[in-house]
Amino acid sequence: MSNKKRFSAYKYKSIRDLSHCLDIINNRRLYCARWQDLNDPMEGTFRAIEQANYEEAIQQRVNLILAEKPKYRICALSREPRNQAMLSYYCDNHRGAIFEIELTESESIFDVGYVAEYPELDVLQGRVKDIAQRIFTYKQADWSHEREVRIIFEKEFYHFQINVKSVRFGSQVDTAQAKPIVDACAEHQIAVHWGH
Repeated sequence: MSNKKRFSAYKYKSIRDLSHCLDIINNRRLYCARWQDLNDPMEGTFRAIEQANYEEAIQQRVNLILAEKPKYRICALSREPRNQAMLSYYCDNHRGAIFEIELTESESIFDVGYVAEYPELDVLQGRVKDIAQRIFTYKQADWSHEREVRIIFEKEFYHFQINVKSVRFGSQVDTAQAKPIVDACAEHQIAVHWGH
């Protein structure tokens, strides 16, 4: 029996792209975007810790890490079940939905650490692959209210094991637009909640 912990994470979504929302419910998977397409312009930025007499080795490792970075894709979720700011900017001004998804701890799932400046990493320690992945576990402190959980993965879709636990619609949702999602939830016995 696995002793990996399960926990709820929340995907804030506009329902304008209905196919993405239905895909989460029907196929139990999350889309992982290319990291270059995320909304933080400083995404994936880091500094290598300087070490005397190792400048050339550090530069070689940095080059390897930069070559590894494009392999990764990211799905951003939150530990916040109902954050008003995120409902505004990720849920189409409260016209979208929050999907509660139960995840199991894995080597692809990370809590984001928030830093005042770019993370400083010792690029000479550890595997290049691990360092490249770890770069995406940091964000600027301005984003800390999101309490982000990230799936950092090399494939386009991350499959989760258990049905979506619940869907909560924003207070301004168009009920007609939401109906296909409500119907899919009924089919999969997923709880639906409305508004705040």
